[in-house]
Amino acid sequence: LCGGSVTKAMALIERWPLRQQQLTRLAQGTLLDWVQGHMPETRQDVIEWLDTMVEWLRDLAVASADGGQALRHHEQEAALRRQAQHVAPDDCADALRELLALRESVEQFVSPRLVAAMARETWLALVQQPERF
Repeated sequence: LCGGSVTKAMALIERWPLRQQQLTRLAQGTLLDWVQGHMPETRQDVIEWLDTMVEWLRDLAVASADGGQALRHHEQEAALRRQAQHVAPDDCADALRELLALRESVEQFVSPRLVAAMARETWLALVQQPERF
């Protein structure tokens, strides 16, 4: 998660409870529920939101493709398997590419609110495919 960086590890320790709350929220509802309501506004909050989205989509793609043999979030396996029934691995990969590009743009000082709105639209496009939810 931190790429061997002590600084990143210390920052992650501080943010860990929020990260766990986000993962729990993703697991409890549908994929559509994740982007309903309040969106992050600060650069750091948007980065964390994007990171959570990327991690979850990665696991959804894995669960959809191979049944979840290589999940990172094993504690959320049941939710990932349930949600993976509604997405195709290729669609997850496309959304991941878009979210990673947005992650890079927010680090290059693009408006965090704009990036959050674009990330929300990417997520909605994934989950609102015909016959999904």
